[in-house]
Amino acid sequence: MNRPFPISNGRKSYSKPAEGLPVGDAVLNDESLKTDSVAYLNWDESISVDGDIVDADHKSFFEISKVMIESKLSGHHELILENCLSMLEDYVTGHFNREELAMRAANYPRLYDHKNKHDQFRNRIRRMTSEYRRGDKSAVDDLPALVVSWFRSHIVTDDVPYKGWVQSTHWDKRPLYFLMPHEMSATNDDDGVEWF
Repeated sequence: MNRPFPISNGRKSYSKPAEGLPVGDAVLNDESLKTDSVAYLNWDESISVDGDIVDADHKSFFEISKVMIESKLSGHHELILENCLSMLEDYVTGHFNREELAMRAANYPRLYDHKNKHDQFRNRIRRMTSEYRRGDKSAVDDLPALVVSWFRSHIVTDDVPYKGWVQSTHWDKRPLYFLMPHEMSATNDDDGVEWF
């Protein structure tokens, strides 16, 4: 699949946001954000998991990514980006906890592998935001692309397979805030699984 918004390993500085952000052979700018050329940034039914709470969580990650891009393009970057980074960290933690608890309740056999992938992504997000907050403003330049690409791949390869195991009764449908560690740490029993 040719992704219109690739992840790069290099650090790039986009000092002229009015000109747009490079995405493959195109440039994202205020005009292109209104067209189908950025459809990859949008959640769509092809990556639906449950038609309910999990899809709503996933949609939020795509929206946060778009807000990060739009803030960079508008020049109103710092405050909006910091809020997006905080939201992203919270949403990653809450959403991953929601999935892991549901898989655990369903006795999903690939829970540990799935959780490992969550942990790797969560740690990557933490490293990038930490670098940004220590002053490396370019540390999160590729973050919107990373989030969208990772979720598109993860949903299809890792989330869709649990659909046959996890039933609607397994899902904790509370808002993500209530799925944060401060709320859930009391539910961690002594089965050897580290949930946070």
